[in-house]
Amino acid sequence: MPWYQGPSLLHLLEDLNTHTDLTLGDWQLPVQYVNRPNANFRGYCGTIAAGNVKPGDEVRVLPSGRTTTIEKIVTADGDLTHAFAPMAITVTLTDEIDISRGDTLVDARSAAHTANTQQFSANLVWMDQQKLSLSRDYELKLGSKRINARVKKIHYQVNVNTLKHSSAESLMLNEIGLVELYLDAPIPAAEFKHSKGLGSFILIDKITHATAAAGMVSKLNTASTTAANDNVMGNSLADLNLPKANQQLASSSAEEVIHWVLGLGAKTLVTTNFGPQEAVLLHMISHAAPNTKVLWIDSGYNMPQTYAFAQQVSKQLNLNLVVYTPAVSAARRDAIMGGIPTIDDPAHAEFTQQFKLEPFKRAMAQLAPEVWLTAVRREQSPLRQKMDTIAHGPNGTIKVSPLLDWSLGDMQAYLTKHGLPDETRYFDPTKAEAGRECGLHTLESSPSN
Repeated sequence: MPWYQGPSLLHLLEDLNTHTDLTLGDWQLPVQYVNRPNANFRGYCGTIAAGNVKPGDEVRVLPSGRTTTIEKIVTADGDLTHAFAPMAITVTLTDEIDISRGDTLVDARSAAHTANTQQFSANLVWMDQQKLSLSRDYELKLGSKRINARVKKIHYQVNVNTLKHSSAESLMLNEIGLVELYLDAPIPAAEFKHSKGLGSFILIDKITHATAAAGMVSKLNTASTTAANDNVMGNSLADLNLPKANQQLASSSAEEVIHWVLGLGAKTLVTTNFGPQEAVLLHMISHAAPNTKVLWIDSGYNMPQTYAFAQQVSKQLNLNLVVYTPAVSAARRDAIMGGIPTIDDPAHAEFTQQFKLEPFKRAMAQLAPEVWLTAVRREQSPLRQKMDTIAHGPNGTIKVSPLLDWSLGDMQAYLTKHGLPDETRYFDPTKAEAGRECGLHTLESSPSN
């Protein structure tokens, strides 16, 4: 090639400057772990992907969009006055915000290149023996975030010998192409040219768990938001389209529903009665968002086994448990009000109001959640057979039931898989018998104003 007067390819590659100053650019901290050793400390751990940070800096949490301030930068050697990429740090915040593994902290004022996106173009290298299928779901892992994803379109395939583009209906092993990816919910991401940490990902086969592809984000579609929510970026539930939400989440797993809910950035509350199989939802939420409040209405009439089970699960999962009790104690009710009436007794409605509904309404008013997570299942009662996964709840809440379509066998299998305790000896005096509602799920529901 007489026309080429430059260095040889090998010499060029050996002398190429590949150094990248990660301390420059937008500050990004993908949250890898929520450190909560006790009720007095809540730290968010991760490796800084880019930029630098110091206490007092205003930061934004993605995908929720909420803002707060760095309180401290904690390390094993003591607190730091500043930190920069690629340091591994723990930060504490001035505000209590629902943050879980997979969320990302960014500079609130200068994070121009990091955004929530549910759809983006990416250069994809296919690495699986099975060809890419546009009809299959894959698991996308970007940083510490995992989410269900689909390749909706192949823009073109790249000929690695000529670099020419050609149309393609699939990608085979070692083939490269530009594709359009669609996710089940918005995630924090950046174009690869701006951030290697938030701009690169892998696709995982959900059946074999093999790495199917590696990709680099080429272009973000920041206009895309969760298909079930028309205003995720605005942190408002007012525009939530319930039919669309239920349709979009119909084929999602319970864990995916929970992550979608947490991605809305709303104040979330989980309720439990510490009855049979209750550890399933509590385990899911403790892993997705450990600081989420868990509400227990303790009537005072629970069996001894229930109290022991509640203590065991709360300690094992490190629950952020909040307990509300009736204004009238069980001892007083037994002494002067005749104890627990039968379900045929007209006084049973008053008893249910005193020992279940009144403390629940008081808790909802004081804790003021925007989203209420429940563990109800269709097979438990005729009323629940007609429920939707996403519905309006009392006090203007959005009631979410991730386990609605789970069977008893599904619940028991999950408990066994994760080594979780269970306690089947349980009695709710406000229900009195299986299949009967206590009243929480028949309370008047209303959209938020």
